[in-house]
Amino acid sequence: KRQQIEGMKNAMSVIEEIGVEYGKLSGRAYGHFESYKLEDAETVLVGAGSTMGTARMAVDSLRAKGKKVGLLKIRTFRPFPADAIRKALGNAKTIGVLDRAVSFGMEGGPIFSEIRSVLFGKKVNLKSYIYGLGGRDIFPHQIEDVFAEMECVTKDGNVGTVENYIGLRE
Repeated sequence: KRQQIEGMKNAMSVIEEIGVEYGKLSGRAYGHFESYKLEDAETVLVGAGSTMGTARMAVDSLRAKGKKVGLLKIRTFRPFPADAIRKALGNAKTIGVLDRAVSFGMEGGPIFSEIRSVLFGKKVNLKSYIYGLGGRDIFPHQIEDVFAEMECVTKDGNVGTVENYIGLRE
């Protein structure tokens, strides 16, 4: 059991080393996450997978309109890169987390739960957005709507409903 614990601790650096090695071969290095326009972002969207490519288009569109938005694409979930993510999200006032899964009995999805734990004690507004249930797609305009809702939260500090669903048929 001790070896398993030590192995998991070592996995953080091994993943980083392999990402650099892969980058030398392919020209595309990978780390635990990818940040996009986070430096001055007040409103940030966190998620994983190909959906974050769609989110990137929404960020570019909103940036062109002068909005301070950004995103963080998580690449590794276990071990969770908590310290690095905490640092990367340090300037955000409102954070929305996109999850493609529901954690019944919990408020928000699995990535949201991790982000909330990482940011425990910090003054930041957090909202969970669950999407893609039943194989439904998510579109740039829906992500722009999420950013608009989060921008309102940044202005008035009222998070409202923490767990939200996108594209859900009732």
